[in-house]
Amino acid sequence: METKKILIVIGVLLIGVALGFAVGQIMGKKAGYQLAKKEYESEIQRLRTEIEKFWPIEPEMFSISGQVLEVKANSLLIETGQIHPLEKLPKVREVLVTEDTIIVKRTEKEPELLEPEIMGEVETEIEPYTETEINLSDIKVGNRVLVEADQDIKWAESFPATKIAVEF
Repeated sequence: METKKILIVIGVLLIGVALGFAVGQIMGKKAGYQLAKKEYESEIQRLRTEIEKFWPIEPEMFSISGQVLEVKANSLLIETGQIHPLEKLPKVREVLVTEDTIIVKRTEKEPELLEPEIMGEVETEIEPYTETEINLSDIKVGNRVLVEADQDIKWAESFPATKIAVEF
């Protein structure tokens, strides 16, 4: 009988030690995870601050460039590149073309035409491109465009354009 009590006590102790070990493992992992998460979040915030010193986040955007994915009757679908590494802005945007939208083809000026502007021989701003008005139907899939708007378009997936410049 005495041996039976000792075995029961030893069994209960072993079960208690096993449960204590298991609970300790679970709590330790949770505490370790939380500590690591806090350290990683702190490091991520430090790196964000460093990046923003060299590449500040713009609060508003009134122009955007991208590649034409689709030309519709009164709009363009464009894909933009990554604008800022710390912001997940829309990559595909619909550019609405209204009757007030100006559409131009941009071509680089020849150096001999640009030189007088650079040298100050002409009383105009330096403009490295010549612009020629074109129609929406002249824009083709794959063209690069610079789109301007009179409203903040930073987060807009669809917006009316005031000017579309196609880069040839």
